[in-house]
Amino acid sequence: MPSNFFSGVDSSTFAADPGAGGALGVAISQDYAIITAGAEARTIAVPTFAGQQIRCYFLTDGGDCVVTVAAAFNVAGNTTITLADVGDSFTLQAFRTAAATYVWRLVHNDGTALG
Repeated sequence: MPSNFFSGVDSSTFAADPGAGGALGVAISQDYAIITAGAEARTIAVPTFAGQQIRCYFLTDGGDCVVTVAAAFNVAGNTTITLADVGDSFTLQAFRTAAATYVWRLVHNDGTALG
């Protein structure tokens, strides 16, 4: 396993990958080990509380996985994160806005492509 944010983490403790077309849960902070069997996609809804984190690690590469986030997660306005190689990983963290809503911000990215 490459040296990155998730090195040494036992992937068996991660939440179940929802599979192709599935949504990553936003009820709690969660780690996901992503597994693909071809080109696949996942979605992430808006966060539900400040400080919440969604952490993803590309465990098995059967094809790229494009993760679409419900709203822009950075100043550039990106809404997609593509996991292309085993070891690619990212972390989104929720922040409260002045309008008392919550937004994701990308706080860690190792190897993924943003779009």
